[in-house]
Amino acid sequence: DFSDSEAGLFHDVGSIKATSGKRLEKQLLGFDCPPLKGLWLSPPYLHDGSAKTLYDALASDDGTTHHASLSSLSQQELDDLVAYLLQLDDSEESGFPFMKLKFTSPDNYSVVKVNSAADVKLETNLQEITEIRYYLDGSEFARTTSTDAPVSYTFAATGEYKLQAKVYHSGGKLASLTSEIKITVLEDACDFGIKLMPNPVSGFMRITTNGINSSHVRLFDASGKKWIDGIMENTSEVFDFSGMPHGVYLLVIEKDGCRKVKKVVRYAE
Repeated sequence: DFSDSEAGLFHDVGSIKATSGKRLEKQLLGFDCPPLKGLWLSPPYLHDGSAKTLYDALASDDGTTHHASLSSLSQQELDDLVAYLLQLDDSEESGFPFMKLKFTSPDNYSVVKVNSAADVKLETNLQEITEIRYYLDGSEFARTTSTDAPVSYTFAATGEYKLQAKVYHSGGKLASLTSEIKITVLEDACDFGIKLMPNPVSGFMRITTNGINSSHVRLFDASGKKWIDGIMENTSEVFDFSGMPHGVYLLVIEKDGCRKVKKVVRYAE
């Protein structure tokens, strides 16, 4: 679709205004890039519809380009680019790779102990970086000018947080944002807060954790035979015990070096 939307990246090409984001009642950091196929069907352009034509979307009111990579184009080259974009349809195939912009630390769905420091580090192939701003739940907490060294942050309260970074590149003319990663902060980093409903169980059981995603779940019977072995992607999922013999089982849940074991009783109806 000629878009990096599926990579979870957002961008700021200079069209954000002081009033942008008021509907969401929070600071607006960037926009998801919509598919470019079928652009002729979707005027006006930009997030607020302020650009009546595609040319207007590429050039700001003062005549300079919104997109840094266009600033060196002649008028004829810019006209040719607009014509090309307007003819994109489903027959076109995009072979361009996504830009590299992601967190290497912490991992998505990490579990952190309250009042402990976490290293925040980026990996990117963006060029001419002038500044990097780090945000927690939309509020800025740090600024740097390089991705070489990590930024340290101490979580002072328990809860679930969303971490994001905004990288100003191309000499500061453009900015791109990482996809959000989620972090759970607990009093004890191994306190998963596991709930099993119902237990004892005859059929389906819902396993719920205290905001912990992507945990490794295994279930063993008394002989050591493994009945379940997988990743619990969400904080709450349903498992089917109906095909298992009645008896006592051990449920093992692991995440980031922490391991919790719970007893599960399967009874016959």
